[in-house]
Amino acid sequence: MKILRITLISLALIYIGLVVVFESWLGYSQPTNTNSLVITTMDNGQPKDRVLSAVNNNGKLYVSANHWPRSWYRQAKSNPNVEVLYKGEKSLYLAIPVEGEEHDLLMKEHAHPLFFRILTGFPPRYFVRLDLKKSYKSEGISLSILPFIILAVCKLLKEMPDFNSSLDQENSSLIHKKYINIGFAANTDQGLMVPVIKDADQKNLKEISQELVKLSEDARSGKIKLEDLQGGTFTISSLGGFGGVGFTPIINPPEVAILGVARAQIRPIMIKGKFLPRLILPLSLSYDHRVIDGVGGIQFTTALKGLLESPELFLDEEVKNG
Repeated sequence: MKILRITLISLALIYIGLVVVFESWLGYSQPTNTNSLVITTMDNGQPKDRVLSAVNNNGKLYVSANHWPRSWYRQAKSNPNVEVLYKGEKSLYLAIPVEGEEHDLLMKEHAHPLFFRILTGFPPRYFVRLDLKKSYKSEGISLSILPFIILAVCKLLKEMPDFNSSLDQENSSLIHKKYINIGFAANTDQGLMVPVIKDADQKNLKEISQELVKLSEDARSGKIKLEDLQGGTFTISSLGGFGGVGFTPIINPPEVAILGVARAQIRPIMIKGKFLPRLILPLSLSYDHRVIDGVGGIQFTTALKGLLESPELFLDEEVKNG
């Protein structure tokens, strides 16, 4: 019995050793075939390149972590805006972790041999889809952070309808809007204007990006229509292009809340006893205290932070359909 136990322990140790050696080899080896790509992610605020094997499936581009998740996967998930060099062309992409039916389908169509799975300890396989930004660039669309914020805000306004309302003072009642129209601040030679994206919650990232560009150009050229400046239910004032670390936006009546977005900056953040560089996006929320109290305001900004840190939570459906 003792000999059997020693034998089993020895075999287990040998197997663990093989897995560790194979994992180390996977971590340091880099694919060099023509079907590889270079993905640039941000590690502690610094860009870092990885050479990975590209996976093409149904016209979409993927990369995968074929073993225990590497740092590139964790970094791409926490900061999905990545730069990719593929077939001699460098472009900006959005890294979307793949889950559900799409993941199961990829697992079936790109399964590893049994010996590979044994040597990697049978870990789960992670896929990341690379898309959106490249197609937008090819269509002449400049994708900024504002469309992402608008989509995240739309999701929250559905969950927290008081922020998408107006106060009827004559009848002492609160009017919840059944539609979501997002206004955004646009700086023009005639002063600040607030064009409005109508039914923003019904539009995808591409459509919102296109409307932002068009309405901004119309406002600056003086061609914007009066109807495009009316009907807002919530406003976002993004002044990141002008610098600054924060500001207090003024509510645009009859709306009850407005979100301020300042310039994102790399700042030292204490993490596990060490100061590490992190990209920080300052947000400020002003709201009508007759409708929304402090707890509601904190809940809104906390939820918004969570969505922006995990954009797959509000981009999933759009990506699946687009």
